[in-house]
Amino acid sequence: MSQTGALIYWFDISPSIVDQWLDWYLRDHMPSRVGTTFTTGRCFEAIDGAASHMVLFETHTPEALLAPDYLKLLGTVSDEDRKRRGWYANTVRMTARVRTRVRAGMGSVLAVTRFDSAFESATGNDNTAHDTSGGLPVQAIAALAGVGSIWVADHDAQIRARMDAVRVTGHQDRSPQRALFIEAARETDALQAQAIVAGHLRAHSPRAANAASMGCYRLLYAMTA
Repeated sequence: MSQTGALIYWFDISPSIVDQWLDWYLRDHMPSRVGTTFTTGRCFEAIDGAASHMVLFETHTPEALLAPDYLKLLGTVSDEDRKRRGWYANTVRMTARVRTRVRAGMGSVLAVTRFDSAFESATGNDNTAHDTSGGLPVQAIAALAGVGSIWVADHDAQIRARMDAVRVTGHQDRSPQRALFIEAARETDALQAQAIVAGHLRAHSPRAANAASMGCYRLLYAMTA
């Protein structure tokens, strides 16, 4: 995959409405996005994570999130859309710029390490801007059996600000600074990879470990253009 842009959400959906939400998301919302702005869309449920669900849309470039047709879509919200916004709680939104990607492919389990505060200040590493791995043990993870693609992305605050300027909802959503995504075949592979990440962070800086939020997510549905 050569995509360098992504829009990623983490959020909680109440079990009482998750079937209703999933039906709408797979039949209506995702098809309206994939094939226009986005090249792929994926929907996940948490195996073990701070949020009950996660969705991931990829674009050829981060700037594709600013396409006029997509911005118009963001600014057009029906009464039904406003009601659906009430389904979501504790939303975290990342307008992502992929800084490195090792290999290609999509796993059935996605292990995510998210940094919700400044990564550089947590690690004390002033050189991560020149390190495509973002100061993370990408090559060690890539050596594991059962791990396919690994990628690191940074939040682009300027793109989010331009999207928020036309959005009707979601301005209160939090954003992480950086995230590591590990595409794994099985839950055990994902957990083994996350153990390497956790050990790396503890060894290099306890503050980095404290800034990290880890989760494993099971793929529910994928759509490609």
